Amino acid sequence: MSEADCERAAAARSVDAGEDLHAVMGATVCCGRCLPTMEAIIDEVRARHEALAQGQAVRERDEVA
Repeated sequence: MSEADCERAAAARSVDAGEDLHAVMGATVCCGRCLPTMEAIIDEVRARHEALAQGQAVRERDEVA
């Protein structure tokens, strides 16, 4: 699983943990060493989505004003 694959899967689905991301991607957790990285990817994807949503809300607010 590449980092880009993980990012796409995290963006396409609502996942909260590395184990969830594994399941979405059809993989099983073996040793768990990748879980912190996968959870960091989930956090990054979530932060990007929140920033985009905030930006959209500001644009909509500005259009109304």
